[in-house]
Amino acid sequence: CHGGGSNLISPGRDLKAKSLEANGYATEEALATLVAVGKGQMPSYGPKSPPFARLTEEQISDVSAYVLSQAAAGWPSGR
Repeated sequence: CHGGGSNLISPGRDLKAKSLEANGYATEEALATLVAVGKGQMPSYGPKSPPFARLTEEQISDVSAYVLSQAAAGWPSGR
């Protein structure tokens, strides 16, 4: 859904640094919470998720750190 930091489902809700800051997700902790519990159309991937969609705390932390590093770099690789 978020190729290159964009959002294919809700175009106005991307993962660019400016959007993360404006929406209160500019920290690893805030992003990890969002990934774990979900919000709106974004599903949750935390411990209450179905087993096929569940990520460990370490995986959620890794995803959050990756998103922040890519956002800070302007999603240079388009991934």
